[in-house]
Amino acid sequence: MRPSIPQSTLTPDSLAYAEADRTRIERNDLRDLLKAVRDALDVPPGHRRPTMLDSRALLVVGTLTDVLDGKASLGIAWETELIRQKVREDGSHA
Repeated sequence: MRPSIPQSTLTPDSLAYAEADRTRIERNDLRDLLKAVRDALDVPPGHRRPTMLDSRALLVVGTLTDVLDGKASLGIAWETELIRQKVREDGSHA
């Protein structure tokens, strides 16, 4: 009889668990960031639309550049909240 090969188990104190958890958190943070970007660029029609789109596009491009270049030192979740806060201050529906 051959010895069985131990199965990998993800326990909270294992490195594999930490890596899997970090991957899940990052995936969720990126999903939230994409939702915030979508909401920021979903500007209702009206006379303020061109100005709002211009300012939001600058905000979104700056944020995405920081995230992609690894310069989002406070994290993706913080950058996401910044976009949401700026959109709320802008006074639109997003």
